[in-house]
Amino acid sequence: MARLLTDEQHDYFVKIQKGRSAKEVAKAMNDQFGVCLNANQIKNYRRNHGLKSGLTGHFEKRTAST
Repeated sequence: MARLLTDEQHDYFVKIQKGRSAKEVAKAMNDQFGVCLNANQIKNYRRNHGLKSGLTGHFEKRTAST
């Protein structure tokens, strides 16, 4: 079975993926390496390799400023 990313691509992926959505990471990877990845591939790659984006999908509560 072929690997989705090379070692160089994996290292770059790990470096940039924290705090970004799968769509943003896919665009960055495509721009950097000229590959054709989509958001679902990024989500699955994160899950299969135990990586977390740090995003919860929830809006942060704001305190009222006075």
